[in-house]
Amino acid sequence: MAAECPVVETRAPGIVIARYEWPHLLLPELQGECLACALATSARGPVGMVFVLAERICEVAPNVRGFWRKVVSDPAFRIAAMAVVTTSWAVEVEAMGFAAIIEQIGAPLRVATFAEEHEGIAWVARLVRSTQLLYGSG
Repeated sequence: MAAECPVVETRAPGIVIARYEWPHLLLPELQGECLACALATSARGPVGMVFVLAERICEVAPNVRGFWRKVVSDPAFRIAAMAVVTTSWAVEVEAMGFAAIIEQIGAPLRVATFAEEHEGIAWVARLVRSTQLLYGSG
């Protein structure tokens, strides 16, 4: 049976990991748990998000980029870093496009792609830790 929503977990300090097994799970209307975890974590300090995409995910729906742009623009979400773990070149390009838009609007957010989950988690953890040191947790 296919998963009906992303599998989301939080890790201390300030890391939210969302695992996606199927392309449709990336759709904005299925991000409720991911958003709830990010918002709850934001109350305690900066957040690093790691999106782990299964190998079968080789594209991202057009409305996903705009959805996440709105989320990271909302001051209630203190998202400092987003790591996208993927083996898809097309998804990497989409993530790079998102990073360029974020840079243009001046949001204090870093976005990067990784081939391995542990690399993405380590990168996000470093950025969250440095953001906590710069701005404090609360």
